[in-house]
Amino acid sequence: MTSGWQLSLHTVSDANVSGGTLTVQGATSGPTPVPIYRLQIPSVSLDVSGIIFGNAGGSVTQPDGSRVNASTGVLSYAVLGMWGNFPATGAGGFDGAMLTGYQTQASHVPTSGSATYIGLGRNTTAQGNPKAGGVSGQIWTPSQGGNPIDGGGLGGDATLTLNFATGSVTGQLTNMVVNSSPWNTVNLSGSLSGASLSGTTSTSGPPASAPPLFPQGMSSAATGTFKGALFGPNANELGAIWSLSEPTLEGGKSALGVIGATRQ
Repeated sequence: MTSGWQLSLHTVSDANVSGGTLTVQGATSGPTPVPIYRLQIPSVSLDVSGIIFGNAGGSVTQPDGSRVNASTGVLSYAVLGMWGNFPATGAGGFDGAMLTGYQTQASHVPTSGSATYIGLGRNTTAQGNPKAGGVSGQIWTPSQGGNPIDGGGLGGDATLTLNFATGSVTGQLTNMVVNSSPWNTVNLSGSLSGASLSGTTSTSGPPASAPPLFPQGMSSAATGTFKGALFGPNANELGAIWSLSEPTLEGGKSALGVIGATRQ
């Protein structure tokens, strides 16, 4: 499952990414091997091998000089992360999110009761941690006066509640920061069908603690979506791709990211 933005010098638009494939090619040597992947996203003509993922990210330079960046968080059953493909010179490129893993069989999803899934940002790769997961992403903001768009990394915590009897999904992305500054709380509302979940995102505006003239913050007019699934043999984990966008006179602000959370 993947999604992406297409970037130009001044604007961000939906790249209409239709899916992709992440293949494990092997692992690095040493006491703590790290997987090596091949990432293929046909709709944006991306096919790159030898990516070594990690929290710090991996980067592979293509023969034409373009650069592919990627970073992941690996839970016990889900892999989630961000990817980017940027030319050697000039502005533009692609920025996206991805999600894969061992999806729960629909017959193994409970049909009664409810469960809360929590992911704390600092535990994104802490397999076995009772609150492993978190939120990561990227925001792109048009600059005024004809200047190029400006980007920033997003991070925070996730809490989602699933009602297995009714299929409702509610939650929030909290303690969000962009480039170390406080950012919006994001609300999620949707539904569960089998092991798949989807819905909408919204926000009430940037926090009062955000710096003055904070350009990355979004107003209550911002809207978006989320789409994901439950992972593990007994709906042990939750993963999703989320977005939030706000039209502006300068061309629009757009955030895209991933959510990872562990069943409590």
